[in-house]
Amino acid sequence: MKKVLFVVVLAFVVSLASSAQSFSSKSEDSFFKVKKSPLACGFSQNLKMDDKFSFVPDDENDTDKKRRKKKRRGRGGSSGEMFLSSRLGIVIPVGDISESTKLGFSSMADFFFPVSDNIYLGLSTGWVVLPGKSITIFPGMPALDGPAVGFIPVLVNGRYFFSTDEFKPYVEVSTGLYIGSGDADMGTKFGLTPRFGFQYGSVVRFGVEGSYNMIFTEGFTTQYIGLLASIAYVF
Repeated sequence: MKKVLFVVVLAFVVSLASSAQSFSSKSEDSFFKVKKSPLACGFSQNLKMDDKFSFVPDDENDTDKKRRKKKRRGRGGSSGEMFLSSRLGIVIPVGDISESTKLGFSSMADFFFPVSDNIYLGLSTGWVVLPGKSITIFPGMPALDGPAVGFIPVLVNGRYFFSTDEFKPYVEVSTGLYIGSGDADMGTKFGLTPRFGFQYGSVVRFGVEGSYNMIFTEGFTTQYIGLLASIAYVF
């Protein structure tokens, strides 16, 4: 009886060992098949690290790359891109010209391109108008409007941004020609304008700035303060 029981146990152990060996062999074959499958190999070969340490497909086209860079710029707002801007606001005459003119307005268009992430050069042109004050020539007679003074600035600009984030304070110096227009034509004069302000945004930026405009005329001073709002488009 003991011999029969021993034989049965021995047969059970041998059968169990054989089953374990067969399962191990199948699992190993399945592992290597998955590891060496064309899909797995292709997936691993088509991945690379981008400049922000994230995996991206190797066959990503240029349009997708530009879209990803633009998206990153929208989140943080790096500089280093050209932009067009438009500025509109009021101008306040100061100095001698304030005796004959009053509060006016200014409209400017600008193009800027980067020299570095923080330094930009640009060109500007537009229109500045200072209406004439009302003048009473004889007592009891109606007052007459004095001649308006107008300029068409054609300027070269240098702008420095203090930040490359979405909020971008800046200082700027503009210089160039102020071409006289309007009723009181003072000819073409040279001028210099320091500015300070800020822009906020990434692709579309809104801003505010102040400026002190000095036009070099003979015999009297032609100066005005500008307070302008701006909108810019980055491309």
